[in-house]
Parts: sequence; C-alpha cells; structure tokens
Amino acid sequence: MDVAPPSREVIRALLHEQFPHWASEPLDPHPLGAGSDHVMNRLGDDLVLRFPVRRSAADRLGFERMWLRLVASVLPVRVPTPLAYGSPGYGYPYPWSVGRFLPGADATTATITDHHAFARDLAAAVAALRTLPTREDVVPEALRSPRGRPLSDRDDEVRAALADLRADPVAGIDLDAATRVWEDALAAPEHEGPPAWLHGDLLPGNLLVLDGRLHAVIDFDLLGVGDPAADLLPAWAVLPASARATYRDALAPEEAAWRRGRGAAVAFGLVALPYHRTRTPALARVAHRTITEVVAGAG
Repeated sequence: MDVAPPSREVIRALLHEQFPHWASEPLDPHPLGAGSDHVMNRLGDDLVLRFPVRRSAADRLGFERMWLRLVASVLPVRVPTPLAYGSPGYGYPYPWSVGRFLPGADATTATITDHHAFARDLAAAVAALRTLPTREDVVPEALRSPRGRPLSDRDDEVRAALADLRADPVAGIDLDAATRVWEDALAAPEHEGPPAWLHGDLLPGNLLVLDGRLHAVIDFDLLGVGDPAADLLPAWAVLPASARATYRDALAPEEAAWRRGRGAAVAFGLVALPYHRTRTPALARVAHRTITEVVAGAG
C-alpha cells in the first residue's frame, strides 16, 4: 500500500462533487474487505466503489476500462464491469471506479458444494478468456500480463524471497523442495505459439461463489496476454488435490505447460508469503497453502 484509502468523509465529498445522483446512497464496507491493491466500499444495494491504494493498480485502470467489457462478453461467469470512473480529489491521488455489486462469498470462506464442478466451471472461464484473439507477431508492451512473462524474468525475485524465508523461516514450508520445483519449471521448455489472454491472479479471493458454484471472477489487475500456464495457478492455490486433475483435464495443458504452471504457483507463494505475513495475513495463508500444495504434488 503506497497511499491510505480515502476516509468516509473523502468518499462522500468525491461522490457529491462527481456523482451527485449517487451521493445520498448508504455507504458501507464491502463484505470482501480490502485487498492488497484496492479498497472497496458498498454504495447502496447495487453499487461498489473501488479505490486503488497502489500506483501500479491505479495505472491499470485505463487498461481495465478498455478491455473488461470484451472479457465480460465471452466469460461464462460474471465480471465486474465498471459503470463510471471518478477522478482524484480531496487528498486522494488516484482515479477510482464505480461498478455493479456482485453477490457471493470469495472462495477462501465460501462453501463449495462440489469441487470437481467448481474446477470445471473455473476451467471453462479460463478457456473462454483464451478465445479472445491475440496477434502472433509483436505484442504491445501494454498488453502483456505481468504474470504471463517467461519464468526466468522472475528468477531474481524468487531467489530473493527464498533467501528471506531461509533467514526467517515459516513453519511447514519445505524450501529445498520448493526450490526444486522452481528450478524444474525454469528448465521446462518455454511457451511456443501465440500468447493467450489470461487473468493472471486466479486466487481464492478473486473467485466469488454463490450457491456452491463459481458465480464471478473479479480483480482483473493482471489481465493481459502471455504464457497461458500462468492461469494454472488455481490448481494449487484454490483447488484441493482431489479436484486438481479435473482442472488439468479440462484445460489439457502440455506437460511443459503444467511444469511452468507449477513454477508460477510456487513463485507466487514464495514471493507473497514473506511480504504479506504481517501486512495481509489472509493472503499469506493462501501463499502458504499454495507452496505446500505444490510441493506435496511435485513428486
């Protein structure tokens, strides 16, 4: 977090100035709480206010504005398409958005009635996203997802995280095994062929569950094109081992892609765990689970 979220008084002032027709609606905390990049508030029964608290998240709003409606047109689940964008003011420095409220609990806390059905629903969303066209020649830098780059681009970051965790260990984390997974992923053949559209951050907090099934995918900050193996992340970050093969079978990645996806998952966990262990404990728990699931299934 590089800025504090706006206070209720600042939010009210922004609404009165920029969207007076919504200014009298009740303002409440969002049931999903705050993420690492945004803070959300409910506005009345139907709306959500989303305020970036990082410059990188604020910079992505223009990209989101350009692409989310197209994404929503192909995904078989709900997507948070913004209705309006607000401007900075009253000491809050970033643009912000107003969108429709999507019901459901995130997959961290929700009851999922059938994990195999959930895995197929999630795979269908990933597959649908991949149907969006991409160019096979030069991909504009702005279209690249940070999570869809070659794993070698993250090697320094992952090695630094491993060093941090060796200096300040976390119970239950086998760093030697995690290192072997990471090195195996680096050794896997890189993605060949055109890049694919990917969400890039399919963590349980970004998946909304309603009546036991996947209802919506949210938080498209890392949306872009790149190696589709990045969206194999939920195989370890979300799903139990019993449903992992269902997700894999539905997407049918090649063996090299599965190895890269496993590496992307352990990279997320290793980097997120030391960073979030005191800042965002819920996300640190997801990172811990991801590492242990990857290592347990690596064989």
